[in-house]
Amino acid sequence: MKIIVFSDSHGNTANMINAIRSENPDMLIHCGDGALDLRTVRNSFPELDIRNVCGNCDRNDASPLTERFTVEGKRFFVVHGHEHRAKRGGISHELTVAALESSADFVLNGHTHMPVTEEGFGFMFMNSGTCRTCADPTYGVITMDSGSVEMDIIHLGSPKNRLSVR
Repeated sequence: MKIIVFSDSHGNTANMINAIRSENPDMLIHCGDGALDLRTVRNSFPELDIRNVCGNCDRNDASPLTERFTVEGKRFFVVHGHEHRAKRGGISHELTVAALESSADFVLNGHTHMPVTEEGFGFMFMNSGTCRTCADPTYGVITMDSGSVEMDIIHLGSPKNRLSVR
């Protein structure tokens, strides 16, 4: 199972579409601030399982603020981060507490535009950064295969530049 993770696309559908074509994922998770962008993605990839949450810039969007679901026996907890005091750097205290309360295996958020992968407190954490047009657009990939898990941050400007947690 390959999951592609985006956040904070802020109008850039081209980077998402190019990444989807490159990765050929089974699922897409968008961590907010790009709800309108997902309309284009859904039209381009109607067969792709897409999950998303509402970000602080997703005005008038009906998407939930939090998503909880299970994939291949792993529990996912997805938020944008603005309601959990996400700031630059790693996972916030508020998000850690919410993740522990949800018994998550994976915690995904956005909001800060800074890519981070961490492991601790019994879960794996990813902020995929931002895939919008900027100096260093990024996205995340989670690969689950026969019990092993790999999380990567992909830098669009340099496909060989990967931050990984295994």
